[in-house]
Amino acid sequence: FLIKVFNGLFWNELIVKSNDMKLSLDIETAHVIPNGVDMKKFRPIDKNYSLKKVGWSKKNVNILFAANASRPEKNYKLANDSCAMLKNKNIVLHTLNNIPNNEMPFYFNATDLVVLSSLWEGSPNVIKESMSCNTPVVSTDVGDVREIINSAQGCFISDSSSENFSKAIEMSLLNKQKIDYRNVIYKYRSEYIAIKIINIYKNLHINNLK
Repeated sequence: FLIKVFNGLFWNELIVKSNDMKLSLDIETAHVIPNGVDMKKFRPIDKNYSLKKVGWSKKNVNILFAANASRPEKNYKLANDSCAMLKNKNIVLHTLNNIPNNEMPFYFNATDLVVLSSLWEGSPNVIKESMSCNTPVVSTDVGDVREIINSAQGCFISDSSSENFSKAIEMSLLNKQKIDYRNVIYKYRSEYIAIKIINIYKNLHINNLK
C-alpha cells in the first residue's frame, strides 16, 4: 500500500526485480529489471585451485548453501534435511557467512552444486553468480529463478518438500555433462542491466524537458 502511495504521489518511475514483484504490487508501469552479474569477476576458475583456496577436500561431494544459515528466510533446514536424505555419505553441505565478495568466485568454482532453498527472493544474485562460474544450481521456485535457469540442463527447480528437493539435488549431481551456463545467463550481465537502468533515467530527463 505504501509503495503504491509513494509511486502515485512522489515517484516518476518504479523499478522492481522480478515479474512476481510487479504482479504483487499491481503497478502496470513498473519496470522489471533484475540484478546484474559481473561476468568478469564471476568466471570459471580451475576447480583444484579453487578447492585449495577455500580449504575443501576434493574427495567430498561439495554442495554450497551460499547464505547465512541463521537467516530464517533462507530456509537452511530444507537444504540440510534434503542433503541428509541422500545416500552418498561423502556429501558435505557448506554454509557461508561474511565471505568477502571478491572471494566468492573461488567458492562457486570449488563446489559441485549450489542450492538455494529460500522461502522468498527478488532476483537472487547467487543463482546468476554460480551459473556465471558454470556451476549448476538447484532452487526453490522463488523470485525470477525459474526465468533465469530457463530449463538449463543440470539445473532444477523444486518445491519446498525435502523429498523433492533431495531428488532435484540427486538429479543435478548425476549430470556429468559440462554445460555453458554463462551463455544461458548472458542477458543478465551487469553491463546490459546498467544500460537498461540508464535508459530509464535518460527517458525521464527527456520527458521533464518537454
